[in-house]
Amino acid sequence: MYRGMTLKDESGIYDEPFAKMLLHSSYFEHLSKSVNDTWKELSQQNVTEFFRQSLLQNVARAVIEMMRYITCQL
Repeated sequence: MYRGMTLKDESGIYDEPFAKMLLHSSYFEHLSKSVNDTWKELSQQNVTEFFRQSLLQNVARAVIEMMRYITCQL
């Protein structure tokens, strides 16, 4: 798991199966237009853009930092 991030960089998160599922266009299709509009109003991004950015900033970067820490500790 997370092999793509170790071979590329943080953007390798988008190659992970859970990220592909989350970013698939149909994943958020059940959300109503009003929910999407409210989300965009509050975050300045649509739901998919928000989760794409969150995967990179909040998951991938943390994983990379953890891997670098572990590698340095060995």
